[in-house]
Amino acid sequence: MDIAALRAEAAAWPGLDGMDLAIQVTGRQTRTWNETSWTLEGGHGTQDAPRHHVVAIDYGAKHNILRELASAGCKVTVVPADTSAEDVLRHDPDGIFLSNGPGDPAATGVYAVR
Repeated sequence: MDIAALRAEAAAWPGLDGMDLAIQVTGRQTRTWNETSWTLEGGHGTQDAPRHHVVAIDYGAKHNILRELASAGCKVTVVPADTSAEDVLRHDPDGIFLSNGPGDPAATGVYAVR
C-alpha cells in the first residue's frame, strides 16, 4: 500500500456536502408496503386492515421504518424520491413520511417534493 497516496486521496475527498446519494438508492416505482414488524410467534406479518394511509417518499427508506408504519395501522404507499408533490397528493394520504437516506439532504432540493 502506498500510504502517502492514500492520505492524499483521503485529504482530497470533498465530503458529503452537496452529494446526492438518495437518487441512487431510491426505488424506481411506486409500490405498496404491507409487511409488519417481526414477532417471535409469527415472524413478519401483513397489514390487511389499515386505518390510515401514509405516503412514504423513499430517499433510502429503511425497511424496518416501513414495517413500523404498517404495524401502527397504516397502508403505506412508497414513492420514488423524485415524485412531485402533486403526484404524492393524488394518493390522497392521511400523512406523508419523508424517509431518511444517504448523502446530503440539501442536495435533494432539486427534485424533493416539488
